[in-house]
Amino acid sequence: MATDAKTIRVIGAAEHNLKSVSLSIPRDEFVVITGVSGSGKSSLAFDTIFAEGQRKYMESLSSYARQFLNQMDKPNVESIEGLPPTIAIAQRSSGHNPRSTVATTTEIYDYLRLLMARCATPRCWHLSSKGEVCGLPIQSTTVTQIIDVLMSFKTGTRMMICAPVVTGKKGYHRTVLESLRSEGFVRARVNGGIVDLREVLLNESDNPLGLGRYEMHTIEAVIDRIVIDEDQRERIADSVEVAVKLGEGSLLVLEEDGSHWKEHVYSEHFACSKHPECNLPELEPRLFSFNSHYGACRKCDGLGSVHEFDPALIIPDHTVPLNKGAIVPWHAYGPAMRRKYGRKIRKFCDMHGIDTTTTFGELNKKQRMMLVEGGSPKGSRAKFEGVIPNLQRRFKQTESDHVRSWLMTCMTHMQCPSCLGERLRIEARSVTVESTGRHYSITQLTSLTIAELLDVVNAIELTSEQSAIAEPILKEIKSRLTFLVSVGLDYLSLNRTSSTLSGGESQRIRLATQVGSGLVGVCYVLDEPTIGLHARDNERLLKTLHHLSTIGNTVLVVEHDEEIIRSADHIVDVGPHAGLHGGNIVCQGSLAKILKHKQSLTSKYLNGSLTIPSPDKRRGVSFVDAISISKAIQNNLKQVDVELPLNVLTCITGVSGSGKSSLVNQVLLKQVTRVMKGETIDSSLCASVKGIEHIDRLIEVDQSPIGRTPRSNPATYTGI
Repeated sequence: MATDAKTIRVIGAAEHNLKSVSLSIPRDEFVVITGVSGSGKSSLAFDTIFAEGQRKYMESLSSYARQFLNQMDKPNVESIEGLPPTIAIAQRSSGHNPRSTVATTTEIYDYLRLLMARCATPRCWHLSSKGEVCGLPIQSTTVTQIIDVLMSFKTGTRMMICAPVVTGKKGYHRTVLESLRSEGFVRARVNGGIVDLREVLLNESDNPLGLGRYEMHTIEAVIDRIVIDEDQRERIADSVEVAVKLGEGSLLVLEEDGSHWKEHVYSEHFACSKHPECNLPELEPRLFSFNSHYGACRKCDGLGSVHEFDPALIIPDHTVPLNKGAIVPWHAYGPAMRRKYGRKIRKFCDMHGIDTTTTFGELNKKQRMMLVEGGSPKGSRAKFEGVIPNLQRRFKQTESDHVRSWLMTCMTHMQCPSCLGERLRIEARSVTVESTGRHYSITQLTSLTIAELLDVVNAIELTSEQSAIAEPILKEIKSRLTFLVSVGLDYLSLNRTSSTLSGGESQRIRLATQVGSGLVGVCYVLDEPTIGLHARDNERLLKTLHHLSTIGNTVLVVEHDEEIIRSADHIVDVGPHAGLHGGNIVCQGSLAKILKHKQSLTSKYLNGSLTIPSPDKRRGVSFVDAISISKAIQNNLKQVDVELPLNVLTCITGVSGSGKSSLVNQVLLKQVTRVMKGETIDSSLCASVKGIEHIDRLIEVDQSPIGRTPRSNPATYTGI
């Protein structure tokens, strides 16, 4: 046993079923507390050692600070000596906040926002009629910088300095030409050609340039024609200032290049040179935050998803006549509402000259669209509101929670059509960094897995100035990503919502965060960190736990996994059995000492004296009454087809991150729940689910706490 100076001495611990146990635990080592379920492992590790460490920390605070904190009761223990500050990394879910993601939980997103604000390049997001994105870099340049750039051209280069006054607008633009002439300008560049304003304006017609009225035109005022020379710097500076003022922050420089002129566009604002409407303020970290109104998508407020009225839920049966309840929310809410909406249906039928007994399926495409979305028939001024606009108006105006919840049954939870689930405004999504020959926005970076993002960050391309700025930022990002890889979470994408993570994954994320903090002299208490972790990834987790103890921390792990137990520096076996028959320290020491102990159940399983035999005969499996899932695509599932037999025990396994929880919790559970509530399946999760009619009830047993009140106990919860 270690010396007293390097031990945690627990004397008389009697919390829960512990029987006044006393023991010494070596500090700065990797210690595993094991034993049968219910033997008192968690009572010793969490309810005694961790609780006392937290209580002592509270007592060290001032009385003023303590008044804002909940007072902690002293655990049922005589004394604990040599106890360092304690941090518990328990196995619990990360909550249900839809805004919390892996990136925000690990603080990687904060550093990514800083990286994008300081070292990324904004690009134009203008979408052409052909669906092509402009993609030109958006740059901000001061007048002094523009002058320096022009003076850097080869001496003797001929140039024209122009100011954009009309960019892509229809019309004849005579008033623009007259305004330029009145301000003393002689020439203008119209659609790429130079014209003399004095000669053009001799034509007194409204269209002196002979332009197409309904065509897009671009006009620039020619401010000056110059030849680059150091002696001309003052003249060039004056011309640039005039051009920037006239062009409202933008100017065009034409460089003579043989028989044609080469264009160079500069702007004082963050705006596209070709599409000035695509502009953004100075890049700041808050622009990339979906938790800030400044950066969040306007339609979904940064959630990435919205509730929209679903025509399939509003009109589920196309064979029902319009006046007999085809439109469910207009028919199923009392006689008064039926009369009101009956008049609306008659108005719609009169507008189209059809009978009210017509079914929705008998309407043509235009009539269906007008009934659902609203509008006016061709050649008529009469306007029909439409079912969905009517329901949207009712949803916004009603003050009744009952009406609101009832209307929610006609809605579908779907991806935001504005940001496509990426949570941010288009301005933030158009700022990119370059790596591995590609441009990545912050949403594209967070959509990568942790292992993929680490490769991209290592290959990021920056200028020497940007590299100096980004060095500390990239260091923090790389270290956090490396720690996440080390605990076996390289398969997670950073935009994964925290509420979809398992308890084991949430625990390992918090463990990686603690490793990244670099604290020493701390006692970490962990609760079965291997839960949900495939045996393939145990080695990486063990390296992380040993690293924590090597740098000067005490690591207490409550664990059943054989590989973890065999890797421990010190083992504490609690037992010998559960409940009243447990609560004692059966044995403790090194692995070799534990293996020799004859009364320890753990020892008998470790040395092979006891084993768990596999059943020789298994019950028959029939796929006649089975649940069939087709083309499941949630998270990383790639159109998975699977059949799950009923009336047998089915185990779904695979390496960490393979999609087990996505298939069971995100697809099977959600779809069966929707069908049992009388709703249609969500097509964004899978194509179909068959065989649900064979199920009477669905019971979810997850890792969430079963009670939140101090009055709750096993007897009250089970109904005994």
